[in-house]
Amino acid sequence: YLSSVVIDPSINDKSILTLLLDSLVESLLDLENNGIYIKSVLADAVSDKGLKLCEMMDLERLNETSHNSIMYEASLIPCKLKPVTIKMRDYFIHLKEN
Repeated sequence: YLSSVVIDPSINDKSILTLLLDSLVESLLDLENNGIYIKSVLADAVSDKGLKLCEMMDLERLNETSHNSIMYEASLIPCKLKPVTIKMRDYFIHLKEN
């Protein structure tokens, strides 16, 4: 569960996003190793960059919120996301094989 992930707009370094997403994959693998499987994910896109990331990963747009953001959802089992990092790609392959 991540309540919020925000990168300061003044920082324009894609390696930070890669680090955050790869850390999420590591957390999902740790949960899986303990018999816990996450079936789907939700995202609340509050910025243009967040919106772009949700669309790049093929999350399904759900609705606009009362606080001017857009909710997205995607299945992990079966995996319906497009990876944006190498570690994510490898994890999604792993999900499809298991």
